[in-house]
Amino acid sequence: MNMDTPEAITGPVAFHRWPQDLAQTILISVLQDHLPHSNPLYNRILAPQNTPSRHCLFAATFPPSSSPNPSSTPTILFADRSRHTEAQIWLFNPLTILPSLSASESETLNSHAKAAIVFLRDTVVPAAPGWPFLPLLKFGCIPTHLADAITCVARPFDAVKHDTNWTHFNIPLAGPHASSLPEGFQIAPVPREQLGLVIATSGIPREAETLQGLPSVAILDEGGEMVAWAFVDVDGSLATLFVVAEQRGKGLAKAVAGELLGKLGRGEFRSISGRGKGVVDGDDGLLPFGQGSGWVHSEVKEGNSRSENVVGGLGGKRCGMSRYVFIASDLIP
Repeated sequence: MNMDTPEAITGPVAFHRWPQDLAQTILISVLQDHLPHSNPLYNRILAPQNTPSRHCLFAATFPPSSSPNPSSTPTILFADRSRHTEAQIWLFNPLTILPSLSASESETLNSHAKAAIVFLRDTVVPAAPGWPFLPLLKFGCIPTHLADAITCVARPFDAVKHDTNWTHFNIPLAGPHASSLPEGFQIAPVPREQLGLVIATSGIPREAETLQGLPSVAILDEGGEMVAWAFVDVDGSLATLFVVAEQRGKGLAKAVAGELLGKLGRGEFRSISGRGKGVVDGDDGLLPFGQGSGWVHSEVKEGNSRSENVVGGLGGKRCGMSRYVFIASDLIP
């Protein structure tokens, strides 16, 4: 398959590549109808990191058009596989919002999952950083029904190499999120020289290059040492929230996260978000990192009740589970 081939066909399903400008307008308009459930993909498509040099893939199960006619259950896909250690692929389909699926709905998602795997495996991106890519496909923040479909396709070939459960919360940016900061502490940006500590304590792989371009807030103690921090990730998620062990129990997690969301909602990160094209416009507030959708989401590792309480205290509403799934695509016929 070459760069000019617009689609990968697997049975009745075709994934069509979309140009970035149409993806950031037309596909965004489709996803907007399904907010906040579509928030991860919505924000990932709009993220300022999607520069041409990264050769991202924008695709959907309907062809590119300024006036598309998608089915009632389309799947939309974004991938940046040059992010080698991080999550690379986001998907959304309206069926994932349903509490349960019929047999035919499950079959629809299974066929879309198989087509997505083939599309990602067979689409060549020779000028992308790190090409040729390893065959491991890293799906991030995938709703349960779609994750089930991906693993259903891959499991018979022993191709599921990683699968973790996360509790998914949606948090409205309308707030209020502010929480009092104990005496002796101060708010500051995360120092660049401390990114190694952030990466070392994160349960999800992060790259320093990515973290440097994200909205962040830190709490420093009286000696200027960083004791708590939080970021908003490229998909509009509250991420890498951490408090050092000896400072826990003082309300620092809620304080640092609340300050971050407050700044985000007020548009204080426009300088690092930059001005994009299409609907990404600093004048109308439709910026990456959540401002455009009005939502931030958070994924809490299953069983982490402390973090669940923090996110709930920020106004987060529990909305089921999501998964990180890594698939060895070379094992699937």
